[in-house]
Amino acid sequence: MFDCPDILREFLFYLETIQGRSPKTVNGYYIELRTFLRYLKSVKVLKKLPQDAEELAQIKIDDVTKELVCSVTLSDIYDFLHFSLDVLGNSTASRSRKIAAIRALYKYLTTKTSYLEENPAKNLDTPAQRKSIPKYLTLEESLKLLDSVQDESPAVTARDYCMLTLMLNYVALYTIQALQQGPWRDPTQLGFFKVARFSSSARVPEVLGVHAGWIVALALVALFYVYLRHSKQGYELTVVGENEATARYAGMPVKRVVIRTMFLSAGVCGLAGMLQASGADRTLNDTVAGGVGFTAITVAWLARLNPIGMLIVSVLFCILEKGCASVQSVYNLSAATAEVLQGIILFFVLGCEFFLTHRICRASKLEGGVERG
Repeated sequence: MFDCPDILREFLFYLETIQGRSPKTVNGYYIELRTFLRYLKSVKVLKKLPQDAEELAQIKIDDVTKELVCSVTLSDIYDFLHFSLDVLGNSTASRSRKIAAIRALYKYLTTKTSYLEENPAKNLDTPAQRKSIPKYLTLEESLKLLDSVQDESPAVTARDYCMLTLMLNYVALYTIQALQQGPWRDPTQLGFFKVARFSSSARVPEVLGVHAGWIVALALVALFYVYLRHSKQGYELTVVGENEATARYAGMPVKRVVIRTMFLSAGVCGLAGMLQASGADRTLNDTVAGGVGFTAITVAWLARLNPIGMLIVSVLFCILEKGCASVQSVYNLSAATAEVLQGIILFFVLGCEFFLTHRICRASKLEGGVERG
């Protein structure tokens, strides 16, 4: 947010420090208002209507003045919404988010500062969103889907079941979205679909200025280190994970080990989600997981399934993500560029891991039937 004009920076600081909005929410307001200010500068200062989103993205807003922001009328806002529909191709939901951000900005300028006497967005209407009925499989179709994954090869059957269980993530995701847009929606969020922030009694307490989730994480690392290295159940889990056939030959209850591990993993994931929602976000949203599930697979692989190694690799991953975010802000790069940079770094890290565990040998030449090294 280094390119913010002063008036927008004041508003964002107000959201974060006074209203206690999460960084993700503040960043959402910033993105929507940045688009609005770019449009204002282009139309009112540069006297030119951008022809596409790429041309609009080239406009800097750090020199946008307070007078320009305060000169906006309701007609200007409607012109911007028409531009977002006609040129940017924004959906109804996207335009609703822009309207909510604009309303919040001008409400702040009117009621919390002395910049404006009358709110130009007071009578701004939100576009009606069409509610579609979700499509779902019937019970018979679901049973047919489960029966269809049975294959002669156990590996293929396990793969298909894994894919189906991964799809259950979307069940949880859309359940949260339904709660956000329905019974749990915060009425003060205007056009944003959000669950109200948790009360202080439902939040994870802070320790040393950070929520106590880090203490739980350290305790889990120690607990699972002992569980995996010094318990019968941990040994069974290791053997089943390495070779299921060997585990069966040794008389281990493979199915029981798998079910026990799934329940244990689900409990740890639920605990992590609770800490993220009650400690960091202080609310529930559909991005609570943040896509870290697939990152966790990479972390576990790099740490070679060692809990202490996972802790170290996780810290390094956090440093990498924060570094990429800083590069994005400092050099005004897109979010995609930062992700590409992160991917390149991970590619070389994983490549180094490959060469550490494997050795490439040059094939010997055969001359006259004799092998020469």
